[in-house]
Amino acid sequence: MSEPLMKREFPGNPRLYLRIAVISSIVFGILIYGGTALIQYLWSGESPLLDWKPAVGAVLIMAWYARYAYRWMMRGDAQWGSGSGWVLKERTVKLPELKS
Repeated sequence: MSEPLMKREFPGNPRLYLRIAVISSIVFGILIYGGTALIQYLWSGESPLLDWKPAVGAVLIMAWYARYAYRWMMRGDAQWGSGSGWVLKERTVKLPELKS
């Protein structure tokens, strides 16, 4: 049982991170904005969110979210930044063995 669980590295690259950020932004925008507009429309028969100004605001928030999600993923994967905040300390851990 000494085989590692992950046999290959995570295939993270900037293109994948950008795709994840954009898709998640679109999905969250549709779910939150569309869901709120649908609830208002079903509840009262009209929704002020279906006007053009709230829709433009939602698109701008989706773009902002996609940009910062991408930056967060790139920094988390250590592909951006100076690396000055990262400290690699060697640790030795003794794992318990199963007795049979």
